Amino acid sequence: MPQMSNSMKILIVIAGLLFCCGCSSKKNRPSVAELTGKPVEQQCQMVASRIRPCINALITEKARTIKDTEGSSWEKIGDVIKEELDKKDRELPPQPQQTDREAIQICKLDCIGNPDFVFRVLHCWDRKDCADFSACIYRPAQ
Repeated sequence: MPQMSNSMKILIVIAGLLFCCGCSSKKNRPSVAELTGKPVEQQCQMVASRIRPCINALITEKARTIKDTEGSSWEKIGDVIKEELDKKDRELPPQPQQTDREAIQICKLDCIGNPDFVFRVLHCWDRKDCADFSACIYRPAQ
């Protein structure tokens, strides 16, 4: 068997890493069929990887979409919440296990009022910017 050069070994390792990195985001994305019929807790665990990086944006956007009994918007309250969340994260960055729990909790709470929440997450999955992702979920085009 011929001997591989070190540079060839390095290229193979790099190619393998690139392949794995390129597949990871698609692998984490469940299909509609995988979500359908599952309990809310399991559905939320399946989409938590997409929710996790956008927790603050989701909380902020949710607050902005709330209307009070007179129909007034909470848009300004959403801005205040965003400032406070950003400040908290600068002072003490969240731990990964904490953000996993938060992502699942946000999902479960939203599913109470909107059983299609996880399917909205799937629909908006490819939105890169968290503000755009959150707006896509909470303010779908009419």
